[in-house]
Amino acid sequence: MINHSLIAQWTQTNGPDGGPVYAITSAGSNLLAGGDYGLFISKDGGDTWSQVVTDITLNRINAFAMVDTFLFAGTWDKGVIRSRDNGETWIQTFLNNKIVRAFVSINTTLYAGTHSGVYRTNDFGIMWEELNNGLTNLQVRAMAVIDTKLFAGTADGVFCSSDNGAHWSQVNNGLTNKDIRDLKVSG
Repeated sequence: MINHSLIAQWTQTNGPDGGPVYAITSAGSNLLAGGDYGLFISKDGGDTWSQVVTDITLNRINAFAMVDTFLFAGTWDKGVIRSRDNGETWIQTFLNNKIVRAFVSINTTLYAGTHSGVYRTNDFGIMWEELNNGLTNLQVRAMAVIDTKLFAGTADGVFCSSDNGAHWSQVNNGLTNKDIRDLKVSG
């Protein structure tokens, strides 16, 4: 019998400054972090960070998603913003003034979990379609995907869609606490 103990080695970086970080991702060779005070970028593996200056006044960043060559960020009060250059510059998309908490994608279709339900775009954020049929709570805090099944986490539990978000049904059997804050897929 062989027993291995793996111990992660972590080194604290120099930032980003400005409060808690809610989302982090990589895009090309850049690292991006989003928190209470907007977007931060590191071009040297996290050694140094600088705030991304945009024409959009950003407060909290909740989530990131990469679809094709587009990077998306979900914000607390400006909906979805999009970058085509690995996070260097950003534009606002259609979901203005929406609180966006989560993203998932299937191929090049992006789904956004918002405090107004689930939205879908097939054209990299130009047009968005509302997909709330069957959701009894529209404050979607988390999303996950397994194969082509979509899952949305709300304060009323987990909802599942097998038809690309057109219809949702609750899948809460065995859940004692239905206040869902995050969903992760293992494997």
